[in-house]
Amino acid sequence: MSVLTKYTIFAGNGGAGKSTLLNGQAGKVKFQSGISICMEGLTTVLQLEPVGDMIYGDTPGLDDPDKRKQAAKAITEAFKQNGQFKLCFVCLLDSGRLRTADVTTMSLILASLPNEVEFGIIFNMVSKSVLEKSKINNNDGKRIFEANINEMIKQSVNRPCATGRFFYSVKQEHLEDRDDTLPSEESVAELKNWLEKLPMTTVRSNNVKDIPYKTYEQINTELEKKVFASSYT
Repeated sequence: MSVLTKYTIFAGNGGAGKSTLLNGQAGKVKFQSGISICMEGLTTVLQLEPVGDMIYGDTPGLDDPDKRKQAAKAITEAFKQNGQFKLCFVCLLDSGRLRTADVTTMSLILASLPNEVEFGIIFNMVSKSVLEKSKINNNDGKRIFEANINEMIKQSVNRPCATGRFFYSVKQEHLEDRDDTLPSEESVAELKNWLEKLPMTTVRSNNVKDIPYKTYEQINTELEKKVFASSYT
């Protein structure tokens, strides 16, 4: 019986810092990181790089309407490798709130995968002021915040879908406006420890559906309405 290849896939929208985090885990620059002249993420295709017995995958985001079809195809390709997968969504916070674009991207990707696929969420480049002043500055606040995220994803995917695995990566000044720069050793070690505890799921190519990217705008609009309504209740 053949041994299935192990993959750790980072998914998320452009500019979330997926490539930088992956370079930290690789210990060297393997994934092009930084922001393009158009202020977009640099990842436009699937990139798979072996590091020890693990293959790390960097995927493009779905938030760019001009590249959405191409990005959806690349992400689907990542999960059709017939292997064991760890799935990490990399998101950004906007004044302590999750961006609806990130929830939409997570929902569409999860909709294409088998129900049993486990996943974790990394909040990247979180400022210290947000950690101190927002609802996530204590354990009770984090639990409520994370429960709300799970509920938003579940409603968008329209099936039971939740995670209790969250990682908050604090913004590092030496990474700002720098291309192909590694995160601090301390932050790399913290994320590595979190990733090691993230469950791995076997995914077969015939169980992976095409990402329904054409519904992106509809889902995102519905989420924006819910977020707007909740802010006035």
